[in-house]
Amino acid sequence: MKINEEKRTDAQNKALHLWCEQIAEEYNNAGLDIEAVISNFTIDLFWTKESVKDLIIRTAITRMFGKRSTTQLSKQDEIDKVVDVVTRFNSKMGIGYIPFPSIDEIINNK
Repeated sequence: MKINEEKRTDAQNKALHLWCEQIAEEYNNAGLDIEAVISNFTIDLFWTKESVKDLIIRTAITRMFGKRSTTQLSKQDEIDKVVDVVTRFNSKMGIGYIPFPSIDEIINNK
């Protein structure tokens, strides 16, 4: 029996985008271009929230859940798993813990 889980909220979507932006900033601050993180790139690109979402987040959700879009992620379980996997990956890349943004951070970042 398959349970219909609620999809992620608008606040979670905003948090995900803010988190991608924060990760991109940390990659850049650490001097890690996309080549250093994604081994099959052959050009140096600076990280943006879009490149984090496209290359890191989408790769994770496709491999973990067979989904392509963050709009397809379940509200709690899948978002949490993506955050955990990306956090562990970032640690391997020498990036410190970047907490998933709170609702207060989302509101204050407008």
